[in-house]
Amino acid sequence: MTTDAWFRRAEVPRGAWTADRLGRLLSGGFVLASMLIALLGPWPAWIGCAAAAFAGVQLLVTSLVGWCPLQALLRRLGAKEREEVFAEALLRTQDSRAEG
Repeated sequence: MTTDAWFRRAEVPRGAWTADRLGRLLSGGFVLASMLIALLGPWPAWIGCAAAAFAGVQLLVTSLVGWCPLQALLRRLGAKEREEVFAEALLRTQDSRAEG
């Protein structure tokens, strides 16, 4: 079975919080929070800009290297990878079809 057919057959639950989705959520939240700190904080604006630059560099390195420290941490904390969620959904789909 090809990968495309495998993904189409699985009834994947919408809104599954996988490690990559959580990583994007936390990265985006960090960038927004750091920009708010730069704009609204009583301390120098460069602190918030430095935090946003740090997040940007991490995202750039992650895209080039293919490894994300935040996703590794989320995996250790129990978040599942997208492939695991798809595999579990496929097994549930096959079990429900076998019963019916």
